[in-house]
Amino acid sequence: MNAVVAALLAASLAAAQTTFEVRGRKVADEAIEALGGAAFQQMTDRTEFGRVYSFDFAQRLSGLGRAHIYTRYL
Repeated sequence: MNAVVAALLAASLAAAQTTFEVRGRKVADEAIEALGGAAFQQMTDRTEFGRVYSFDFAQRLSGLGRAHIYTRYL
């Protein structure tokens, strides 16, 4: 009797793990698709530019500048 219960418990845990793996893969695939799909996966370089700001403890602006960030994915 104990062996049957243990076997059923092991089978249900294996099925739950597979379900979590499928759900996790689906979420990851949806995230990649939202970022651009194949174009996102094939991206090797990225350039970003904008402004950067610095604030002190009193939340007053203490510095600002322009930023140009280059990223290369290997």
